[in-house]
Amino acid sequence: MAHKNIFPCIFFSILFCVSFTVAQGARTFNIKSYGAIADGRIDNRKAFLRAWMDACDQKEVSIVYIPKGVYMLGSVEFAGPCRGVTMFFMKGDLRAPRGAFLNVETWLGFRYVDNLIMKGGGTLDGQGQSAWPFNQCHKNNNCQTLPISVKFDFVTNSRIKSIRSIHSKNAHFSFFGCTNINISNVELLAPDYSPNTDGIKMGSSSNIRISYSKISTGDDCIAILSDTSNIDISNVYCGPGHGISIGSLGKYTNEKNVNGVSVRKCTLNGTDNDSLSCSNSRCYVQEYIWNFEF
Repeated sequence: MAHKNIFPCIFFSILFCVSFTVAQGARTFNIKSYGAIADGRIDNRKAFLRAWMDACDQKEVSIVYIPKGVYMLGSVEFAGPCRGVTMFFMKGDLRAPRGAFLNVETWLGFRYVDNLIMKGGGTLDGQGQSAWPFNQCHKNNNCQTLPISVKFDFVTNSRIKSIRSIHSKNAHFSFFGCTNINISNVELLAPDYSPNTDGIKMGSSSNIRISYSKISTGDDCIAILSDTSNIDISNVYCGPGHGISIGSLGKYTNEKNVNGVSVRKCTLNGTDNDSLSCSNSRCYVQEYIWNFEF
């Protein structure tokens, strides 16, 4: 079967050009100028939010700059829409509060943002070791959930690159209602015994590209859920974990299909399912191409 290019070249060309020109003329909003303290203990939510709001209000390219250091950050939502291209540039590391924080859905949230760039080489530390013992979902369907490390809701035409996420309390990255997202050179790490620590999960999203990344977790490396289409996964190392899962459908009524999935040149090592897994009776994948290397 001939594989169709499901991602318009012009979109990624524009995204590359935007990333290149950011360093040449963007306005920078340094979180330290807003009072952020890199001691790993003080909650810096107010400083991060003020920097985000000022950057989001700019018509030109703007940068929320997180310099080197360790910044404690409580649950926070970075909301749009923004007026221009907004970069969340992490040279430093972000640390979640310890503990379970039951029924807090998200640690960091990006919502209704177009043209978001998240990059910089920094690390997101979810401090999941302090929360995993409180996870009861393996024996209680009505369990209280732990927060996802980074949740992207209704984010479009965006790029996540060169970010490291460790010890997430729940999933590392989650996408809902997102379109045209390029994820590359990310490293998502949690021990094989950590519960529900999916690497990347997505639903009701389209045109998602994941490449040149390492995902080692206690759950799915990548989970592709209902109403998701045109997903391209290439050169991803997965393991340990459950593998790459398409579907997980059937729990709810009126769930929609998963369509157009391409998995190429991926390595699965020490996973529970050493193949692409399409689960449950309502998983209808109309087209997928897979090429795993073991």
